[in-house]
Amino acid sequence: MTQDILIIGATGVFGSRLAERLAETGGFRLLLASRSLDRATRFADTLSKSTGTGAALVPIALDVAGDLAAALKQHRPAIVVDCSGPFQSADYRVPLAALEAGAHFVDLADARGYLLGFTAALDAAFRAKDRVALAGASSSPALSAAAVAALTRGWTRIDSIDIAIVPGGRSEVGEAAVGGALSYCGREVPVIAAGRPGRAIGWGEVSHIDMAGLGRRRVSPVETADAGLLSRLHPTASSIRFRAGLESRIEHWGMRALAGLVRSGLLRRPERLAGLLQRARRLTRLTTGSSGGMRVRVTGLDSQGRWTQAEWRLIARDNDGPHVPPAPAAAAVRAILAGREPAGARPALELPLDAIEAELAGRAITTAREVTRAKASLFEQAIGPEAFAALPDTVRAFHDLDAPCVWSGCADIEGAASLPARFVARAFAMPSTASDVLLTVAVERRLSERDEVPDETWTRCFASASFRSNLSSPAPGVAFEHFAPFDFRIGLALSGSDLVYPVAGWRIGPLPLPLALAPRSVAREWQDDTGRFNFDVHLSLPIVGLLAHYRGWLLPRPAADAEGERRCSGLSRQADA
Repeated sequence: MTQDILIIGATGVFGSRLAERLAETGGFRLLLASRSLDRATRFADTLSKSTGTGAALVPIALDVAGDLAAALKQHRPAIVVDCSGPFQSADYRVPLAALEAGAHFVDLADARGYLLGFTAALDAAFRAKDRVALAGASSSPALSAAAVAALTRGWTRIDSIDIAIVPGGRSEVGEAAVGGALSYCGREVPVIAAGRPGRAIGWGEVSHIDMAGLGRRRVSPVETADAGLLSRLHPTASSIRFRAGLESRIEHWGMRALAGLVRSGLLRRPERLAGLLQRARRLTRLTTGSSGGMRVRVTGLDSQGRWTQAEWRLIARDNDGPHVPPAPAAAAVRAILAGREPAGARPALELPLDAIEAELAGRAITTAREVTRAKASLFEQAIGPEAFAALPDTVRAFHDLDAPCVWSGCADIEGAASLPARFVARAFAMPSTASDVLLTVAVERRLSERDEVPDETWTRCFASASFRSNLSSPAPGVAFEHFAPFDFRIGLALSGSDLVYPVAGWRIGPLPLPLALAPRSVAREWQDDTGRFNFDVHLSLPIVGLLAHYRGWLLPRPAADAEGERRCSGLSRQADA
C-alpha cells in the first residue's frame, strides 16, 4: 500500500530536495504543500519531468497559519515533514496538528530552544497515540550526532567534539535560513568548554579550519542544540562546539560586523535584514565557488584505551550542498515506515550514519572517515621519553596522552601591582589577586595534518575569570607556548623531581625578539605527599614587573570533587608547604 508523505514547504530550498529524493526512490505518494497552489503545481510538473519515475505527486495549497489540523485531516498523510522554517520562533503547533490528524511527524528544525523542549512538550502525547515525532532531522543535530556515534563506537571516553559546516558560496540559500542565522547574530550561544557549560557570541569571532578537499575556510560560533543534546549523550566530553563558515569574505566579515553592532546595542533585530542580505548574495556569491562541506572531529580514548582522533567529513560539489540537510529527514521517513522507530517524540539523534549517507547517492557528494593515533604526548616529545618516565606519577599523568581532560583544585593568586603590569595582564586575561580560588584547568588535545604529536590548548579558569594558551612540540626537544601574537620557546626540563618551564626565546610570527626583553617565567610542577599535582607559576616582565603569580594544586575532576567544600580552605597553602 502506497504511503502518503506530506511535505510542508515543498517548494523551498530543502523541501524541494527532500521531495526530489523521495520521488526518485519511489514507493510514496508525495503531497507537495505550499502556500501557493500555482507554485506547488509548477514544482510538481518540474519534478515529474526531472525524475522520470512517474512518482505520484499531488500539489496542494497549505497555510500553516490557518486551521492546519483540519487541512491535515482532510489529506490524512502517514507522515508530515515540516521543511518550512525558520524554527527559531516556532512552537509545537505543527507537530500537534499532525498528531491530531493521526500522522507521524518529522522536521528539519535546528533551533536550540525548540529542540531542547521537544521531548518534554510532545513525548507523552505521541506515545499515547502510538506515533513517532523526530525533530532536527537535518545536518544538525541528526547528521552530526550520527557521525559522532559512528566514529566513537566502542570508545571508552570522548574528550572533545568539534563540528563545522562550510557551505559553498554559490549554493542556494532560502530567506528562512538567512533569517535563522541572523536571529542569534551577536547574541550568546551555548558551548561546552573547559569541561562546563559556557557561552560564545554568535558570529562574534572568526577562526580558520583546514579541511581536506576544500582548503582553508573561515568559521564562527553558531547557535545549535548540539552542545546541549550531545553533552547528554556524551557527558565526558569537555569540549563541544559547532561552527559555521561563509565562503564569501564579504558575507562572513559582514556577519561579524553585524554581531558587533548587536553587542553594542546599535542593532536590535538583525533578522529583519534577512530579505536584504539574501538579495545581496546575488553579488557576493559571484566571487565564491560551488563546493562546500561538513566536518565532525572527535578525540578521546578508543576501545583499547589509546588516544585517538577520528574525523568524518563530507564534500559537496557542483552546488549539491543543499541536498545534505534533508538527507536525514529522508532516512527518518524510511525508518518510521519500516517500524524501526519506537513511538514517542524526541530529537533525531539515533539515525544510522550509513542510512543518511545512502540518501546522498547520485549527488556530487562524497564522505570519508579518518582515524589517527598519536605517537607520543607533547611533553614526552619535548623532554624525551626517559625524562618523561622519571616524572612523579601525578605530574606524568597530567601530561600523558590518556590524561583526564579536566583537572580541578585551588589556587592563591598575586596579581600585577604596577599600572603598566596591570595593563599587560589584562590584555592577556591573567588573573587578579585572590586567595583560595576555585581553579579548573582543561587540556584539549588535537592533531594537525601530518603531525604525530598533538598540540594542546590549556584553558585555566580561576573562579569566573579564565585565560588560554596553545602549546606545541614541532620537533623532539622543542616546545612552544602561544599567547597571541607571541610564541614563547619553553626550555622544559627536570630539576630534581620537579618539571620547570623557563622561557628560552620568543618571537612574533617568524621574527625573533631579544631574549633580554622576554617575559620571565619561574614555573614548576611537582607532586606533594598526598599525591596531588602542584604548580607554582611566576610571570613577570623586565622593568614592568610582576604580571601574575599563581600557585596551588589540582586533581582529576572526579577526585577533586570528592574533596567537597574543603578543597579551597587554605589547602593550596598547605600543598605549597
